Amino acid sequence: MLAVAAVLLLVVGAVGLSGGHQLAGSAEDLYRERVVSMGQLGRILDGIHRVRSNTVFIVQSESRLTLERLGAEIKTADGEIDALWAEFTRRPHEADEQKLGKEFEAALAAYREAWGETLKAAAAGDGFSARENLEQGDGATYRQAAAILRQLNDVQISVAEGEFQHSMAVWDAARTGSAVAILGGIGVLALVSWLIVRSITGPIRDAIATMSRLAAGDIAVEVTGTSRPDEIGDIARAVATFKDNAVEREALRAQQAEAAQRASSERREARLRMADEFEEALRAALDSVTSGSAILEQSARALSLTAGSARAEASSVDGAARDASDNVERVAAASEQLSASIAEIRRQVQESSQISVEAVDETQASDAIVGELSDSAGRIRFSSISHRRASPPPPGCPTPTSAMTC
Repeated sequence: MLAVAAVLLLVVGAVGLSGGHQLAGSAEDLYRERVVSMGQLGRILDGIHRVRSNTVFIVQSESRLTLERLGAEIKTADGEIDALWAEFTRRPHEADEQKLGKEFEAALAAYREAWGETLKAAAAGDGFSARENLEQGDGATYRQAAAILRQLNDVQISVAEGEFQHSMAVWDAARTGSAVAILGGIGVLALVSWLIVRSITGPIRDAIATMSRLAAGDIAVEVTGTSRPDEIGDIARAVATFKDNAVEREALRAQQAEAAQRASSERREARLRMADEFEEALRAALDSVTSGSAILEQSARALSLTAGSARAEASSVDGAARDASDNVERVAAASEQLSASIAEIRRQVQESSQISVEAVDETQASDAIVGELSDSAGRIRFSSISHRRASPPPPGCPTPTSAMTC
């Protein structure tokens, strides 16, 4: 019995060890080929997110210092993406993965070209082209590359689940064989084997469930088993890294949203400030124009009063000139009448000289007086004629020479 029990124990032990070894090998393969690959894809996706967020921040800030600082971070992230992708592609992959890998390489090249054009426009100071390319070409290629990476990650999860199911099927077959071999006599061995399986498959199942919830966007899920020193612990730590990357992506999205809202608020405040400054400048210009108009109106009124006064004085001067001209004409007429009287007196004196010799002395005296009067009359006539020549002719007289007849 002891020998049979020992043989049965050896058989069960051998079968259990074989199944456990296959399961451990499958778990190791799962970690090496799938979990590590998922971690690499997660880090690649994180690098793409960092490139995108830095590009968005450069375009929004429109600062050359920001461009230089974040441009270096973009180059670093791009180098990490290439290194991680090279490690990922060195591992064996299925046909679907290889196809998605080629699509991702094309999408990544297009995204690099797009963000390069965006940074080039930002460096040239063309903010409009940078923002336009950021929303169109840059955004489209970014979303395409990220979507392909998620598809690759989903494929990794699906393949991991298939490999796990295969491992479980192998183990179940080994367990069934052991149970048939012992058939009711190796309960203790079956219990020990079951405990071993439970200690291995439980954490793997938990890790797969955790990865599925993380892939669905549940970043609050708790990752267990990270303190284990075996492959299960490595799987748990890889899942924890994947979770950390997801948490960082969510924080990055929140920061981007906050930065966009802050930039929008700053632009609105700038527009309001420009409107207030324009209104103040316009009000000052209107006040200046109003003051100038009032001063111009006062000056016009003063000029009008001055012109009226000058017109009145000109009328007074014209009336005085006309009165003086009339007085001169009357003096000239009196002088002509006096000259005619003198001539008549001279004729009568000549006739009297023939009649009365006795009156010669008196006649001579009269002649002398008449000569003096004649000289005075001539002087008066000359003064009248000179005054008429100097005065403007009355209305209707063309020249001063015809002023006597007008």
